[in-house]
Amino acid sequence: MTPYIGTILKLKRTEMNINQEKLCEGICTPSYLSRIENNHVIADTEIYKLLFSELNIDYESLLEVNNEIDKQIEDWYKDLILFGCVEKDISELKQQSTSAGLETLVKFEIVQARYHIMCGRNMDARKKLNSLRNTLDYGQNRNYFIYMNTLIYLNYMEKQYDNAVSIGKDLLKVKSHAESFKDYEIGFFYYNFALAYKELYKYDKCKVLVERALGIFNNGYYLDRAIDCHNLLGICYNNLGLSKEAIDSYNMVKRLLQYLPEQDQDRYRGILYNNLGYCYELQEQYNKATYYYNLCLQYTNNEQLSKTIINLVRCHYNDKNITESKKWLQYGLNLINPKTPKKLLIQLQIFTIILNDNQSLEDITCIQKDSMTFFKENQLWDLILFYSKIFATIYENHQHYKKANQLYKIIIETNNQIYKGDIEK
Repeated sequence: MTPYIGTILKLKRTEMNINQEKLCEGICTPSYLSRIENNHVIADTEIYKLLFSELNIDYESLLEVNNEIDKQIEDWYKDLILFGCVEKDISELKQQSTSAGLETLVKFEIVQARYHIMCGRNMDARKKLNSLRNTLDYGQNRNYFIYMNTLIYLNYMEKQYDNAVSIGKDLLKVKSHAESFKDYEIGFFYYNFALAYKELYKYDKCKVLVERALGIFNNGYYLDRAIDCHNLLGICYNNLGLSKEAIDSYNMVKRLLQYLPEQDQDRYRGILYNNLGYCYELQEQYNKATYYYNLCLQYTNNEQLSKTIINLVRCHYNDKNITESKKWLQYGLNLINPKTPKKLLIQLQIFTIILNDNQSLEDITCIQKDSMTFFKENQLWDLILFYSKIFATIYENHQHYKKANQLYKIIIETNNQIYKGDIEK
């Protein structure tokens, strides 16, 4: 039975301007009809048939039509989650959803909000989700789960990571109607929840959630989603200082990639090689790190190219290969355009100063203060750790030990900031 058949009954009765007393005469009491229409009870099938018959509507045909509309919305939602933003003419489906009743229309609009997000229209999605907030009962139906799952995704895409985590915690408390949740969307709920924790540098918490997502995707044979999870799991291990486990996760990605179509492998290879490079960089194995960063360049799109160039500049610099560091710095400077993110520009500015043969301590101090202020304001803790160490070494070489000690203090404070709080299991 359609979960919201009572809402449809109420809608059709209202459209025909029939009051409750007249509709239910000889069938049930008005108070019982009110409970049916508000979906507080599920009546016997015969009562539904009689009530709809009074409205000259065939109950069985109505169920068949509404179940088909609901299925189309669910199929659209599944395609969005598993395959991304696919252009679709939704005008007819929206019209059908409107005629099917309020709950069906609400589900359609929630899924449409997710469609907006995946097409880069976050403002449209936010406006639509805000308008739907008061139509939902807390934890009481499937629409609530789809809404909250979409809201987590929106907050993640808008870099509102604390909000995404808060929503995820609320949703974890909802136990009712769990049987109506699809495996793939529960997997994505855990995965997006984990991503928010990763951006907050809560790698222990991220690891717990991504392992749950991985179990679901493995059981459902969602291969590409399992690859995403192994990549994220590798990032968690890497940042928790478990380099062997991280490399094991990345090697699993390598093995799984061979089962994907050839045209889908390049995107994953770029991510994989960048992650491996970063893993070896943290271990100060700079030759291996630069090897993988160079491999990454073969599969990196323009958006990611500057990030990989910065990694190469930094890696060669830490390996004391100043010639190569300067070469990649110039490459990075040549890539600057109006869309280059400020955090990349700041890093290029840092190396422009510290790789200058005529660098002055005043210039170094200025860029150090400006960059640390920016990193702190944007909670870029990993960059604070990287560049505090670099600046501290420069100050030591200039025998400015007080400045160096201040930066080592920043490193300690930053580590405390990253790992503060209890670990949730």
